[in-house]
Amino acid sequence: MALAALSGDEQHHIFVQLCNVFDPRVAVAFGSASSELWELTQAPRQQLQADHEAAAALGRKARMRSCKELSEAEKVVCHRTGSTTWRCWAS
Repeated sequence: MALAALSGDEQHHIFVQLCNVFDPRVAVAFGSASSELWELTQAPRQQLQADHEAAAALGRKARMRSCKELSEAEKVVCHRTGSTTWRCWAS
């Protein structure tokens, strides 16, 4: 079945299922399949980008080299060290 034959709701549902804050490439590639999909996924792509940036920032705080490393961590612990500062580590 062609993507164009699916309703906008169905296409949106597929996009949401492909979203992964640690590796957004698959969802972005899906959204790039056509100009129609690009338009339909604009808002969720922006949210995915913001969520990915937040995950990357957490990874940096936990001294991780990549989001992949963060996604594979069994546990991430954050401890508040000041009013606005946190110390994080993963195991």
